[in-house]
Amino acid sequence: MKKISLRFLALLLSMALVFGLAACSKNEPASTTEAETTEIETFTDEPTTQEVTTEEAPTQDLTTAVPDDTTTVTTTAPDVTSTTKPGDTSTTATTATTKPASAAPSTKEEIIEYFNAASNKVKTDKPGFTYKDRVLIDKSKVKISNGLLNAIAPTIIGFAESSFSNWTDKGGPAKGANHNNSYPVEGKDWSSKLTPAVVKSAACTDKGSTYEIKIVMNNEKISPLPRDASTTNHGKAFNIMSKADLDDGLQSFEKWGISISKFDLDVSGSTITATVDKASGRVTKATYSLVTMADMTAKVTAFTVDASVPLTFESEYIIAK
Repeated sequence: MKKISLRFLALLLSMALVFGLAACSKNEPASTTEAETTEIETFTDEPTTQEVTTEEAPTQDLTTAVPDDTTTVTTTAPDVTSTTKPGDTSTTATTATTKPASAAPSTKEEIIEYFNAASNKVKTDKPGFTYKDRVLIDKSKVKISNGLLNAIAPTIIGFAESSFSNWTDKGGPAKGANHNNSYPVEGKDWSSKLTPAVVKSAACTDKGSTYEIKIVMNNEKISPLPRDASTTNHGKAFNIMSKADLDDGLQSFEKWGISISKFDLDVSGSTITATVDKASGRVTKATYSLVTMADMTAKVTAFTVDASVPLTFESEYIIAK
């Protein structure tokens, strides 16, 4: 039986909330316009969409922390929103090798290359790990086209939110066992194929025997969901929902006459924070935060409703040394 993770349960919760309420409110004034076929949306970079502020670090900011004798190197690029289409494989990952422990990665390119190699070693070395995850739903930002539903949605979500917002221990594989199906990217024999083009900023802090790495992703519009999530920018390091995942989740709603004509993901502000052991060149701790806005259009019999539901998926992994 396929394991259902918290991110799919959160999807079911959000859709059950929105469309279940819609089914109960057919007599309320609401838009009855049929949803159009899902469109692939394109973006052009405009100054008004840039998230870079005057407080952001310059392109290469080298800061030495005197108290604990640690060194932080941060490289930052302007925020870019890209649109991923199904089957788009234009972003090609390069083969990475672990940088010697004596030489700290400094540029964005070096940090990403080092992270890729250190993260991929978790799957090749099979050291064993444990992990936990949770889903955060920002009920204040839920938007529904029906006015009545939009007003009561935050209250309804509040009752169920605790089931998802608390960390849930998921266990993990033992040393030597297959790590491919439980460590990002799930279902792949690799963990990260990030490239500088999809990363907004990368920072590396020397902590003595370890490096602390933080990666901030560029924004991405995923429209519609691809069959292979690894073709998206975020899917090169994060567990991203695919078309098959969505279809599996929707089976629960078919008996209620609910169908989805649109399901897009706006991914913005996602981060990866990792600790890398210098001696082994392998990640020993990693925290993934995938920040999304799910935009969907559903039809409940003759009733059509649009909704936006913000979901943040967080996972933390502790890897054996």
